Formats: sequence, C-alpha cells, structure tokens
Amino acid sequence: MTSGVTSPRFMALARLMMSTSLVSIMTFSGSALAAQAQPGKKHPVGAPHKSAKPVEAKGEEEISVTTSRQALNGGGGMMRIERAPRTVQTVDHEYISMRNPSSTALDLIQNLPSVSISTPDPYGMQGGQIQARGLTDLDMALLVDGAPAAAAKYITENVDTENLESVSLTPGSSETALPVMSAAGGTMNEQTHTPAKKFGGLVDFSYGTNNLSREFIRLDTGEIGHTGVHGYFSFSNTHTRSWMGAGINDRRHIDFGLNKLWENGSYAKTFVSWNWEDFTIDNYPTAQQFYRYKHTGQGYGRSADSSNINYWKNNTDYWNQVLYRRRSTSSCRIALCSTCRLITISVVVGMRLPAERRLRPMAACAM
Repeated sequence: MTSGVTSPRFMALARLMMSTSLVSIMTFSGSALAAQAQPGKKHPVGAPHKSAKPVEAKGEEEISVTTSRQALNGGGGMMRIERAPRTVQTVDHEYISMRNPSSTALDLIQNLPSVSISTPDPYGMQGGQIQARGLTDLDMALLVDGAPAAAAKYITENVDTENLESVSLTPGSSETALPVMSAAGGTMNEQTHTPAKKFGGLVDFSYGTNNLSREFIRLDTGEIGHTGVHGYFSFSNTHTRSWMGAGINDRRHIDFGLNKLWENGSYAKTFVSWNWEDFTIDNYPTAQQFYRYKHTGQGYGRSADSSNINYWKNNTDYWNQVLYRRRSTSSCRIALCSTCRLITISVVVGMRLPAERRLRPMAACAM
C-alpha cells in the first residue's frame, strides 16, 4: 500500500545514499587530478604520500659572498672622483662637451663650491674675474698644462673650449712646487686636449642673438709614422655685435698640440696657440645711466655716431697673442708685453726616471 506522505525513515536513508555518492565522486576526482599531474606514475587511491628525504652534506660546507663596486664620476662630469691629498674640484671633458662652445674656462667652474665668477659678456670674447675665499684671481695661480698663464681677464685667449680636457680648481693654499710666486687664493689649472691615437676631427657651429656666429674645426693626426707622436691643429672664428649699444667684436684663434709617449711612462707635451681679437670695450654706466636703463630700458652702450665722443670705434681693444707651452722638469717663462702684442713662452718638463735617479722639480725662473 502506497502512501503520498514520505516516512521519516525513508528520508534518512535517501540522505545517507546521496552523501555516500558525493564522497565517492570527490575521491575519484582527486585521484584523477593527481594522476594527471604525474602521468608517468600511478598512485593508488588512498595510498599515503611519501615526502622527499633531506639531502645530507658529505663534507664541510662553505658559503662565499663577494661584491664589487666601480666608482664612477657623477654629476655629468662635474663631480669627478678626486684622489689627490688636498682640496680640489675638477670638471672633466664629459661636462665641458655639454656646454656652449662659446663658454670660457671661467664659465665652466662657476658652479664649483667656494668660488664666484663674473664675466662681462656671454660670447667668450673677454675674460672675467675670480673670487675664491675672499681673494681675487690676482692672488691665485692660473696655469695652462701646469705652466703660468696671465690673469683671468685674458684667460679666454689661451685655448678654445673644445680643446680643454679638464679644468681644476684648488681653493686656499697651493703646492710649494708650483712655478708661481704667489698663490694664496688657490690654483686653477687648464689641461689641454690630448691628441687622439687615430686620425679624426671635430667640427661645430654656434649661432645666437646679437649676430653671434662661431665656427670651429679640429684635425687629429693620429700616430705619425711609428714615432709615438700624436698631434692636432684647430682653428676657430667668432663674430658678434656688442650686447648693448653699437660695436663689433671679432676673434680668431689657432691651437696646435703635440704629444710624445715613451714605453717607460715618460712623456713630452707641447702646446702652442695664437689669438687675435678686436672687441669693443664696454661702457661702464654712472648711477644715473644705470637707473634710467633699469626703469626705461634706455641703454648706456657705445654710440654709432662717429661725431660722438662715445663712438664705438674709438673704444676698441686690439689683442694679438702667441702662447707656447711644453711639459718637462724645470719651468721658465719669457714674456714681452706692449700695447697690442703679448708673447709668452713657458717650458715645463716632467719625465719619469728610475727611483735611484729621480730628481726634485726645480723652482721656476722668470725673465
């Protein structure tokens, strides 16, 4: 006899059968997944899992950790790693090559600590002034390849920026072996270009406001024969108008360098430059002229009127200079100055000798 109402005993039996079927399905599915993960092995259902045995060392274990650090110059060439036993800051060729070619050596060191630079024009036509720790460049030793140079006012006439390898500044007291008479304010040394070992060259052009145009070309000879001698020759031409008022500025410059290396480390370096300039001398304003320019924009430069006493052609500076440098063990300088010509000859020698034959550097001689 069948009843429409399900009995409690029948419902309990149905629940038991359904749970048994679900456990069987889950057990079968887990075994199938394990067999699929390792198709090469057959694991019986319900077999215990065996863990891997630990690997035992047969002898003593030694763990060694090493590291290396390569020191690099930072700041794009403005933070060279210094190893000299004194305070010195240097800008190298990496930084110099990123600057405007019309920059001067003074422009290159203006961001170094403990130094203040002032220049009268942005075109590299004229020099400027250095102040380091309260003293001016007149109390400093200015050097080109270790040989004495003129004051900062004439530093732009020594070498073109493209031919500068580095510029170093040592504020404060300097070395006693330097070929200078007084350097209480410090030392600034310009290192000129080292000729390339292979034949090549460099060309650049610069153009700017106030009709600025500058052209530079350099030729590196590479090794001449098998002599170990390398050389270069460069020429630059600069033309611009005065930044205020009337006036024309022109500059022509030639650099020439030779470098000889020997197998024992000795070397000889020769540098010769010729500089010709004709530029308008800036007009220094009175207080009234300065404030008028500040409030109205009316300039205080030279005049283009030939009948005016402030005519620019009556206020020009003509300069013709030849500079010669050679590195060796003694230093000797000859300078002949006149109104429009300056000839400077300097010899600085430095050779590497055996320890038992090394000589101390000789003091500078000047005539």
